[in-house]
Amino acid sequence: MIYKSTPDQDLGYDNNIEHDLYLTSGDNQTSNYAQINNGTPNSAAQPSANSLIDADQFEKANSTQNSTSLVAHLNLINPGTFSAIHHRMYLPLHWKQYQTTPNSPDVVASGAPILNFKGFKPDDSDFNWKTYIKGNFDLTYHYSNGDDVAFSDTAKIASENAGQLEWIDFYGLLWSTSAIDISVPLYVNNLDKVNTANSNGTFTISSNSLTNLKYNDFYNLNVRFAKQLTQNDINNKLGVGKQYLITTRNNKYKYTQASDIQSLMPNINPIGNPNEITIDNLGTGENDTTYYSGYHFYLDPTKMSNATNGQSVLEMLNNNGYMMPYQLDKFRWGSSYNPNNPNPVVDPDDALNKLNKGNIGGVVFQAVKVLDPTNLNTIDYGAKFNPMDYIKVNDPTAWYQTDTPMTLADAVKAGFTYNSVDTKVPGQHKVTFTMPVIQEGKTVNVTRTITINVKSPAPTPGGGGSITNNSTTNTNTSGNQVGNGGFDRTDSTTTQNPAVPNYAAKEGAAVYATKGIYLYKNANFKKSQRVAKYTKAKRVNRPMFVVTGYKRAANGALRYKVRDVNHGTKNVGKTGYITANRKFVVRVYYSSMPKNKKITVINKKGVNVYKNANLTKRVKNYKKGTRLTVKKIVKHNLTSRYQLSNGYYITANKKLIIQGNY
Repeated sequence: MIYKSTPDQDLGYDNNIEHDLYLTSGDNQTSNYAQINNGTPNSAAQPSANSLIDADQFEKANSTQNSTSLVAHLNLINPGTFSAIHHRMYLPLHWKQYQTTPNSPDVVASGAPILNFKGFKPDDSDFNWKTYIKGNFDLTYHYSNGDDVAFSDTAKIASENAGQLEWIDFYGLLWSTSAIDISVPLYVNNLDKVNTANSNGTFTISSNSLTNLKYNDFYNLNVRFAKQLTQNDINNKLGVGKQYLITTRNNKYKYTQASDIQSLMPNINPIGNPNEITIDNLGTGENDTTYYSGYHFYLDPTKMSNATNGQSVLEMLNNNGYMMPYQLDKFRWGSSYNPNNPNPVVDPDDALNKLNKGNIGGVVFQAVKVLDPTNLNTIDYGAKFNPMDYIKVNDPTAWYQTDTPMTLADAVKAGFTYNSVDTKVPGQHKVTFTMPVIQEGKTVNVTRTITINVKSPAPTPGGGGSITNNSTTNTNTSGNQVGNGGFDRTDSTTTQNPAVPNYAAKEGAAVYATKGIYLYKNANFKKSQRVAKYTKAKRVNRPMFVVTGYKRAANGALRYKVRDVNHGTKNVGKTGYITANRKFVVRVYYSSMPKNKKITVINKKGVNVYKNANLTKRVKNYKKGTRLTVKKIVKHNLTSRYQLSNGYYITANKKLIIQGNY
């Protein structure tokens, strides 16, 4: 009845107290355990489920559509010494205000909690736990009407509406090797109306320890009801056997069909390994073989059938000016579509309206169009050729089509190249535009070839004749590319002045290695030319370098020319080349604000704060573990600082601080 995919581990320990929070159904099947900060409900989003209940089985197992055979459990166990606790168990009613998905489960307590005490005095059969509670700790029930009722006040509890029970507080001392098990029966008010199609149609139970004032560290279990589906159900919904819909989208989630390559898209294969689409019921990224409504599915482009031109789908995209969205290896779509957006498709011009119509199936492949030809395809004889009149270059690091194309200068800096047009030669000229991009962790070229017609020259004034030129096609076959940093892939040398992509660290800036790397003598990495080895290290000990230049290897890969600045090590001062791949090397200093405007000090010696952004006039030192609020980021030369809420400045060095609360 309860489906949980791969079970979570139990909660573990908090202030030396083991605590387990979970659900059981009428047949004693258990849910996953709650996990810390596992989708805490809030006003911005209703969390997706990490356990689900088979709605049909659940309804069948109960005499009515509205069930009473669902129970929330919290176990508090002290395996060690006599210990103080302050713990709170939150019931679904507490989080109901954040259930924004229509027809989410309305789950409330259906009766008084049941308590079981274990191991207090195993030699005393007359042990009175009510007396123990009065003498050792408070056990309080909080109701949504504002009443707080002590566990011992049975008369008051009996007069309260159990459905208004919001949370339970435990406060006091728990004996060594003893445990408290509290079970709360739950009631589903609207089982016959529950939305089983949405992965966010959840209810939540939670707990948190207030012993060390951890008010924001919630252990959450988010649960939804769902209906079991067959493989054929999903194959039919996804339109297996029909063609993928190929689109781009803008920043407002409007999808536009990529009509120029739609005919090249392959058909959708049946779900499940080894094919490209796998099902994920609970957002864990697993290849589930039992299927439930409200699922997500993953689409792996590398496992798709070839495009109709015989190329792989990614090759076909790249050769037509497209790419996978930046740093995305797989798509993760919701079964209810609209992808990435819970709102229904209301724009009649949105390409999603084409899903499951005609030969188009029910799956979107969203690409980014990096090189987008304009409508212009002619040029006057002798005119200056401007490539941006014929192609729009879009940011290859964006997940969507941006409103403003790149300028020629910015595009060339990012590696954009093209072969020029001799406008003194009338006729048709093929021009290939190329932009290097990061796709699936490696650099590939996105290209687009168009034909530009150079017009014939105007007749000579007064002469009545015309200029004749027997050469009517472009005879430039050298393959030389115009633009700063163009390189010939057949050359065995490295490029001395390569184009540098936007993500690259500037000369003079600091970078560090997040994984194990080598320092090489030359940009063409060879084992025999290794200068030094740097093993993967903890964040605070990562090897750091200063960028002194750039080179591209013969295969086009960008390298940093660097100097080792790891003082106190045998390699300090050494120079050479390291990879510029962001999977291995990144900038040392943050360049953005943390999402929650919080940072945490991680340096074991703490971090100083200063009155000035140039880090002069020291104010104090914050110890490791200190959490701080920042209000803005400030650039200083090739580094950055955070300005704290108190107006003082602190370094934005990732080896010393980290974004978020830790």
